[in-house]
Amino acid sequence: MENSEVKANARRRVVVIFDNEAEYREVEDYAKSKFLDVKAFLKFATKSYIDKYPRNTGKPGRDVQPYA
Repeated sequence: MENSEVKANARRRVVVIFDNEAEYREVEDYAKSKFLDVKAFLKFATKSYIDKYPRNTGKPGRDVQPYA
């Protein structure tokens, strides 16, 4: 593997799904009101979310109940 491939695989990925077009328009209008690009705004928002709510990737201990 090349160095760039390793770096690309290490990036965190996020998928943003909107329930309807109105939700997307709301986010788009908010970003535009702050003079931000929608794509850049979503990248910032998802990175902030990931940092605030990190995903637990470790194996649970014996006494830990798995998520239902």
